[in-house]
This record gives sequence, C-alpha cells and structure tokens, in this order.
Amino acid sequence: YCLDYLVANQDWLAERLRSLDDAFILFDCPGQIELYTHQETVRSLVHTLSDTHGFRLVAVHLLDAHHCAEVSKYVSGLVVS
Repeated sequence: YCLDYLVANQDWLAERLRSLDDAFILFDCPGQIELYTHQETVRSLVHTLSDTHGFRLVAVHLLDAHHCAEVSKYVSGLVVS
C-alpha cells in the first residue's frame, strides 16, 4: 500500500527530494520479491524519478552472509537479485 501511495503521488515525492539539493537519499526497499516481480509499482516509481524528473538512481542488492556459505543458497540469492 505504501508503494502504491508513492506512485500515486510521484510529483509530491519528486518535489520533496529536489528540496534536499545534492544529498544522497537511501530507499530501503522491502525484501518481498512479489513487489518487484508481480507489481508495476517499483518499476513505475523508478522510471518516473529517473526519466521524468531526472534523478540519478543506483540499485544495490545486499545478500545475507549465511547465503554465501553454501553454493545452492548463493545461486538462489543471485537469481532473486
């Protein structure tokens, strides 16, 4: 629901972000894969912020260390990212 609200109010979000001047802003997105594979909200928000409003965006995927201890868990983590 929160992401849907941000997508519905993208211009408001862009104004608030622009008021921060040259600050770096971190969006900590939830780890629920359904938000990225089954819904368009995150994709729409990213495209609007970058294409329409000209923000430069970077994505970083962090993987828990215990997923790196076993090959099968590591590969699963890579596939999800």
